[in-house]
Amino acid sequence: MEGDDHALHARTEREVVESAVRVGLTRAHGVVGGALAFETCGAIEDEGSCVLRVRERDVRKLWSALTMMSEMNERACSFEVLAIEGSLVRLAGGT
Repeated sequence: MEGDDHALHARTEREVVESAVRVGLTRAHGVVGGALAFETCGAIEDEGSCVLRVRERDVRKLWSALTMMSEMNERACSFEVLAIEGSLVRLAGGT
């Protein structure tokens, strides 16, 4: 049962992040820009970090929207891009 609660909480965190980023994209780049395809691969609430996956051609648009965001889930926040990698394996420190 506890594993199910953890999976539900993780899914909920991803949904919160995706919704907030979608709003940020729409505010920064309009309705069309808000439709940019991205995926939240992980969200760690305790650390306040997450991994967003986006096509290489859309990195600048996503990054610019993140830097202009100042609120998530009605709480003040700021986003900082810590790394950009061509694959999730390299991001995780693999080869």
